[in-house]
Amino acid sequence: MKPKTTLPFVLFVLLLGACVEFPTKPRKAGPVISPTSNSPEAVLARSELVQARAQLGAGRPTSALLTLSSARSRIGTSAPDLLRDILVTWGDANMALDHHVRAIDNYEDALATGNVPDEDLADLYYRMYIARRASGDPKAGTWKVKVRPARPALLADLEHRLSGGRVTGSMPSRALSSGSIPSDPRALLADIRPRRDWGAKAIEGSYVAMGFVDRITVHHAACCAATSSSAAAQSLRAIQSEHQDGNGWADIGYHFLLDQNGTIWEGRELRWQGAHAGNSTLNRGNLGICLLGNFEDELLLAPQRRALQRLLDTAAGQFDVPRGRVYTHRELKQGTACPGTHLQRFMDDYRRAGTPSLALQ
Repeated sequence: MKPKTTLPFVLFVLLLGACVEFPTKPRKAGPVISPTSNSPEAVLARSELVQARAQLGAGRPTSALLTLSSARSRIGTSAPDLLRDILVTWGDANMALDHHVRAIDNYEDALATGNVPDEDLADLYYRMYIARRASGDPKAGTWKVKVRPARPALLADLEHRLSGGRVTGSMPSRALSSGSIPSDPRALLADIRPRRDWGAKAIEGSYVAMGFVDRITVHHAACCAATSSSAAAQSLRAIQSEHQDGNGWADIGYHFLLDQNGTIWEGRELRWQGAHAGNSTLNRGNLGICLLGNFEDELLLAPQRRALQRLLDTAAGQFDVPRGRVYTHRELKQGTACPGTHLQRFMDDYRRAGTPSLALQ
């Protein structure tokens, strides 16, 4: 005898068939989930980016390209700022190898990451202009005029770094022995502007020899944003006057100051202990870096950000300062908001990216 099929069972089968879709062709694979800007892969990519910049500055652009290729393979499109920085550095490495067309492709890809902040656009437009001009493109000038108003100081800085297919190094001179304090800051980075360029007054009163560097502290001026060399020089003179005449200090308190165009200016000579961290104990062996601007309210511009990375990588490598001893002012002195929310966030990201020893590999 055939088993009887009950009515409830038949209804169940019919309802199941109505609810379930049976595929008639293979389903497409779902989208690949790209790592977020804080994922482990993104952190590794940032570390490799720091390493690549150091390799590029040390005159090893081919090594930098290999490192950048690894960094690029780690991230998708969900970390556009990081991807853009990788592509820009990739373009700079190709410029160092006189691969101008490839550099153009890299800069174009950086522009294509989308939602490029206004402060990054001028930097990229000028890079495109320099690369296209080097490639012999007669229309290269169309990229230069995209920057409105023109920013001649920014262009001059990029020309200096990329001219002739060479990128200014971010590593100490080979003639500078590890740990030694140079009498000329250009032994650290060739494009640092010396004190005389901003009309510094002589150091006066009592001051102490630096002796050694075993930590670094980053500050903001909380004022004085400057987008031209003349404005930056005026700001530095005003800060020095406040420190000498108002505070009674021997000189400007910081060893280096950075303007919005990414120019690095020598402040107090590095052979003398600074006056920036809060007291003589905190200042001992402490290299002081100050960024012009108020980063409680302002965003960190791309040229200034890159200049700070170069200076930190170089100083940390030269003086063997671990990232655990690269501080912001608020981390040493209670009651101050320095260096502002936006610069603090950048420093937190910078220190998570890896260790300074990568810059020496």
